[in-house]
Amino acid sequence: IGFLLNGLDVPGRPLLSFGYINLVGLALIIPATMLMAPVGARIAHAINARRLRQVFALFLFLTALRMFYSLFSA
Repeated sequence: IGFLLNGLDVPGRPLLSFGYINLVGLALIIPATMLMAPVGARIAHAINARRLRQVFALFLFLTALRMFYSLFSA
């Protein structure tokens, strides 16, 4: 609700946006999420729990590295 209300008065928003929520992006993300969520759940249950934790830890580490890189390179 905050993204919707806080962005209502912002000039230069893309077409079909309500606040900071873009309806085109929303219309693309929702079906993709609904289609891929069962696939992700199936994969998560099929692999070893330790391996899943390792992959998730690597993902978090790479995400943190990218955030620090963008913070200090600006």
